[in-house]
Formats: sequence, structure tokens, C-alpha cells
Amino acid sequence: MSMSFCKRLFSNMTKDIKFPSVSHRKVKRFYKDVSIVKSEKTKIKPEKEYTQSKSHVNWRVSHSDQYYEIYLDRFSGKSLYKDEMLIPSYPLAIALAEEWAYQPAKPHYLNPRSMKLNTLMAQAIRTENDENLQKYLKKTITEILGCDQVCFQEDPRQLNPVKNQLAHDQRERGEPLLKFMKDKYGMSLNVFTDFGFMGQDPSYLKIKDVLEETDPYVLLSIFNIASSTKSTMVALALLNEEISLEDAIIVSRLEELYQQKFYGVVEGAHDYDEARTISDVAAAKNFITLLSNE
Repeated sequence: MSMSFCKRLFSNMTKDIKFPSVSHRKVKRFYKDVSIVKSEKTKIKPEKEYTQSKSHVNWRVSHSDQYYEIYLDRFSGKSLYKDEMLIPSYPLAIALAEEWAYQPAKPHYLNPRSMKLNTLMAQAIRTENDENLQKYLKKTITEILGCDQVCFQEDPRQLNPVKNQLAHDQRERGEPLLKFMKDKYGMSLNVFTDFGFMGQDPSYLKIKDVLEETDPYVLLSIFNIASSTKSTMVALALLNEEISLEDAIIVSRLEELYQQKFYGVVEGAHDYDEARTISDVAAAKNFITLLSNE
């Protein structure tokens, strides 16, 4: 798919900007065998060299000295958006190939919803090649941090014993994340316990400098995790391995989980929402982990 198509698709910066949906497509499995080959192709290296460090957020994971391609029978596979797919990591290539291999056999239809990593790879390719899309992701991540859900907690001074316990749990889970943001990024974020939201401390805008130095593939993962958990703090802490996947899910759903103890689970709502959050966050985390291992 040509670069001009990517720019036409994402050039208008609106609140409704999103990646194309592939879940509604009905495509029968058109291949029998799936294989991985070393590619002789290369990508043009970006003018900006992203910082090399132990932090996943700054790893230059979108480029490599050796790329891999997935072949479906005798043909080089494209992304789910039909873009050329050069994979910079062999572990990721294996994971992507397995998703293609485990699709229902002929004559059944492919199930794009079960291809989480391939969906992320397709989105990452678009993100890498579209500056407007990168600007949108950075803007959204910054806005989420400005009203990060970790910064909104119950007041521990109130007389309601139920709310007091929730306030204790929120503080216990939130303080390590706030400390992480201050120590690593120099952000002194405020915590709000009532409806009088006066705006976040201006230091949160330092995230803009962090995102400017972030690899496009990592940027996409931050965006997906932050959007699913309503917390940029959780996304950064998870990708920097400051918290586990389990803790990230608990922090993002702490108030809902607490209410379920008293009022129970609404089947088809709470359980579905939790499963989707786990799936989306785990896929984004695994995407970067697989890219970071040669």
C-alpha cells in the first residue's frame, strides 16, 4: 500500500481518527503453509536515532540489521492493512506466523480478532510511516496523563468505612506509580480526592519530550495500553517493567473490582470488559517484549 494512501487516510487530525477496522472483513483462508524467511529487503533508517537504553520506552525497536518476512505458501505476506511487512525481530516473526498458522483451515474464514499481534504490527507500520498519526498518538497520550485515573482517589478522611478501604487501596497502589513518574521523568503529579479538579501540575507536560524520543512502535504500545487502562502512568510503568501485567490490570480496574465485592459481577459487562482489557494490554506489552529480543 503506497505511502500516499497512508497520508490520505490519516492526514485529517480529528477526534475520531482511528485505525481501519479489519474485524468485519470476511476472508476465507487462502493458504496452506506458513513459513518465515530472512528478508533481503531493508527499510530506510529514520533521520532521528532513538536512544538506546535499558528502558523499553527508548529502545529503537522498529529498525534492525536483519528483517524477516512471513510467507503464506509461495507469497510474501502483507499486514492486515495490506502494507509490506518487514519484521525487525525473529521472536516477533514467530509469534506473527503462529497467528496465521492457527487460523481455521479451509474453507473457513479468518478471524482477525484472534490476531492481536498482527493487528498491532499493521498499526505499527502505519504509525511509523505517518507523522500526523504519530502526532495524534502523542497528543492523546499526553491528554490521558493530564487526567490520569491514578490521580483520582477517594478521600481517606471520610466516615464511610467502605470508601475508606478503597481510598487505602488506591493510595497503596498509586504511590509507587507517582514516585516512579517523579524519579524517572521529573513529574510531580497531583492527586485529587474531590470534584474540585483544578488541573494537573504543569510538570506532566514533560511527557511531550519523552514521547518525541520514543520509537514509533513503542509509541503505539503506550497509546494502546494508556487507552485501555485510562492511565499513561500504568503504560509507562508496565513497559519499563516497574509493575507486572497483573498489577497493571488491577490498578486500572481497582474501583470496579472493589465495587464487585459488594454488588457482584454483571455478566456480559464486567467480565467482558475485564477480558478485553487484559487481552489488549497483554498484546501491547508482548509486542514490545518480542521486538526487544533478537
